Amino acid sequence: MASKKLFYIFFLLLFFSSCLERNPEAVNNLFILNETKDTIFVAEKYRSSNRTYRMLQPKESRSLGGNYYQSVFDIIRETYQKLDIEIEVYKLACPNCDGKEITDNYSNPYFIGPCLLSWSPPLVSLPDSIHSFYNTNSWVIKKGGHKNKWEIATFTITEKDLKQNQN
Repeated sequence: MASKKLFYIFFLLLFFSSCLERNPEAVNNLFILNETKDTIFVAEKYRSSNRTYRMLQPKESRSLGGNYYQSVFDIIRETYQKLDIEIEVYKLACPNCDGKEITDNYSNPYFIGPCLLSWSPPLVSLPDSIHSFYNTNSWVIKKGGHKNKWEIATFTITEKDLKQNQN
C-alpha cells in the first residue's frame, strides 16, 4: 500500500514539475536561413574587430536567440542594434587560395574568402526591395506556440544577395 502511495506522489510531483517548465519553443525567436547553394559563414562583428562566426550549409537555418518578453524586433534592437553589431557574410574558401583562417563558435578552424555582404544598424522599415538584416520588411514573421502567441522571425540570405554584392 505504501509503494502505491509513493508511486502516486512521484507521479503528481513529476506532472506538476513538468507543468511549471517553460516550453523552449514558446519564445519569440530569430532564425537565419541560408537559401544559397554555398556554405556560408555569418559573422556578428562587435564594435572593433571581434567576430563570432556561424557556419550555415545550403538550406540550413540557425537560431540567433529568443526571448519570452520582447517582440522579435525588440530583440534585434536590444541584442544587435544596442551593441552596434554589424552582420557580415562570407563564403567558405580553401587554404591555398588566400583564404583567411577563422574558428567558429565550436573552435573548428575554417578558411573564408572576402566579406560578401555587410549590414549595419539601425533597425529601420525600408521597402521590401531593399534586403537587409536591419530592414524590418526583410524578415518573414510567423506566429507559433499555443494560440499563436509567439513570433518566429526568419531572415533569409539568398543567391541574389550574394550576386548583387559581388559587383
